[in-house]
Amino acid sequence: MFADYPVLQYIFCIVMGYAFGMFSSGYLIGKLYNVDLRTKGSGNLGTTNVLRVIGLKAGIITLAIDLSKTFIPMFLTRYLLFKQYAPFSNESQLLVLYTALGCVAGHLFPFYLKFRGGKGIACMGACMLIYDWRLPAVAFPIFLGIILITRYMSVASLVASVIFPIFVGIVTKGNIHMIIVTSLFTISAFYNHRQNIVRLIHGNENKITIKKKEPENTPEKDTDKTEEKK
Repeated sequence: MFADYPVLQYIFCIVMGYAFGMFSSGYLIGKLYNVDLRTKGSGNLGTTNVLRVIGLKAGIITLAIDLSKTFIPMFLTRYLLFKQYAPFSNESQLLVLYTALGCVAGHLFPFYLKFRGGKGIACMGACMLIYDWRLPAVAFPIFLGIILITRYMSVASLVASVIFPIFVGIVTKGNIHMIIVTSLFTISAFYNHRQNIVRLIHGNENKITIKKKEPENTPEKDTDKTEEKK
């Protein structure tokens, strides 16, 4: 596809990635629970806010969908759409990165939600996994360790975003194009966490909490209480 026009390849991958990425799972999951996440918690449509506002099950479903909507177009790019390149050649890897960048853009700025989405960390994580399995093998333990120690998702996300271009620079022996593209993920992460950074500086950043299901009063329990009063 567009064999002699690499710029068109990049544009196509970004547009395709955006089309997949703008599927806002957080918004749809919220609707299933009669919650508009844009008005609850942080107002974000990502997994972390779903966990805080709705609960663990909804958060896991949101995360799975966000990962899938990045996996699918990246696989299409690597194995089906650009068969002129070997799957893990530099050319293929670069197109995979552009596809993921489009997914992040779609996740951040879905046009039908007035360009208000999530922060793109799940999409970036999916990109890391598909790009090179060694990358999440390095980044995920660090990411998880930071969460367990600090309970700050924002800190863990920012550190992971910094690891991304550093790793790519090392394994590609300084491929400038790939370093620039992966650095855009880092810039995006810091920009979208700018308010979190301010709260971290002032010591009032929100820690990860999961909404617990409130116990419901059953008719039987209400009956028992009535009988005790009698």
